Amino acid sequence: MADNPRVFGKYDVIRRLAVGGMGEIFLARQTGMAGFERLVILKSLLPQLASETDQLAQFLDEARIVGSINHPNVVACYEVGEWEGVYFIAMEYINGVDVASLHKAADDATMRFPVNVAVAVRTAQEVSTVLVKKVHERLAAIPTFLRLFIARDIAVVI
Repeated sequence: MADNPRVFGKYDVIRRLAVGGMGEIFLARQTGMAGFERLVILKSLLPQLASETDQLAQFLDEARIVGSINHPNVVACYEVGEWEGVYFIAMEYINGVDVASLHKAADDATMRFPVNVAVAVRTAQEVSTVLVKKVHERLAAIPTFLRLFIARDIAVVI
């Protein structure tokens, strides 16, 4: 924790993995009773965005949707919380190498992607199918006049 001493309640931040326009991603250790501990991923909303109602609503909507998905190809959402004004989502940590690192290594070695990367890409396609299905299920509960705007925004992202 020496490089980032932030603590989100029961989560000790080990290191920051990424930062973007809306938030930060951390590798953290969750601790509990009787020596319980596990590695988790914390996704936090940047503190300066928490006061912007639409940004906070978008973050919390994401948390609700992710939290409602139970699928072997989607990381589990353990908790949505707020710690000292910082909103966060605690998610399952999966140890491994990310696709960007594999792609760079293949490029550096002037090689083609290995078969396991192709499997990872296929898994990502399956996950996106599940997510789109869940989004459409959630859209059914939204008034018709709002669905047009949401569906348009989703189509742009996909």
